[in-house]
Amino acid sequence: MKTRTKRRTIIEHSQFRQMLSYKPFVTLQSDKQTVKNDLKQDIVNLYQDKWYRLKEGTRAAIDFLCYSACELGFSYASQEYLSKWGVSERTIRRIMNDLQKTGIIFIAFRRKGAFNCCGKPVYFFTKHQYFAYWRSFLGIDAQSSNLLDSQVETPEIPITKPILTADPFSNSILTSNLSKESVKDRSKDEESPIGSDIDYLPHYIDRTFGIIYKVHFGLNIERINSLWSILKQQAYKANIELENVSQAGIWSLKQLIGQMKIKKIKNINAYFTQIVKEKCHEIFLNECEDEYGADFSKLEFVIPH
Repeated sequence: MKTRTKRRTIIEHSQFRQMLSYKPFVTLQSDKQTVKNDLKQDIVNLYQDKWYRLKEGTRAAIDFLCYSACELGFSYASQEYLSKWGVSERTIRRIMNDLQKTGIIFIAFRRKGAFNCCGKPVYFFTKHQYFAYWRSFLGIDAQSSNLLDSQVETPEIPITKPILTADPFSNSILTSNLSKESVKDRSKDEESPIGSDIDYLPHYIDRTFGIIYKVHFGLNIERINSLWSILKQQAYKANIELENVSQAGIWSLKQLIGQMKIKKIKNINAYFTQIVKEKCHEIFLNECEDEYGADFSKLEFVIPH
């Protein structure tokens, strides 16, 4: 049975684009080599004499990982790419887990757009000068990630490219004739989409989920709580990670809104339940593939005659 794991740090697409736009810490080849050697030395010290008994391909993959992280303090080289040095992806995962347990690196995950859950990993070196900034930028909790408090002050990093901000609402506002729950007068919502009244939502309901509902239908705490309860129930049945529950609910709510634009839905709760159920199942299969490396969606069960 799939067990719960500790909360993972997710990097949104807009955040990752912003991270790539920051000015590199070093640009000269000689400086890159110096930073790479410093990052690599911690790994050599960890393995001690065992370092020289590692396969040449393993040492080459680690060397490239350190080199690719010397500019910004992180590397997003995939496990598949690192395996081209003749080392298996399973070995790469084991090494990365060892480095994270000892606090040499911290592993976050890029958002996987198709399923709104964990995608490819990003490896942050905790001894790099920029790590203090990334830790603040991504809201990394030092206690949950087993990281020691960094004594390095957060450097000011100039941005060399324009920052793209993601629109939190991908669906346009519903017109009043598409749903009985739609609010005819939305002038106040258009002037201030968030509004102070959204603070009346219970603390356990995701704020973005409540904002999306309010923008399209007006603030209805009872209905928002009802939809959120459906989401929690289906997420529990599907056994998905807690960190993916909110994203599943936001995606499903947007799908519900999109369907209400083109057809009349008599039972909104039942329709939302079906959307959430399918989404949670997709997320569960994707989590199994990320954790165990197996695609359970292709399994076939044959009932013997």
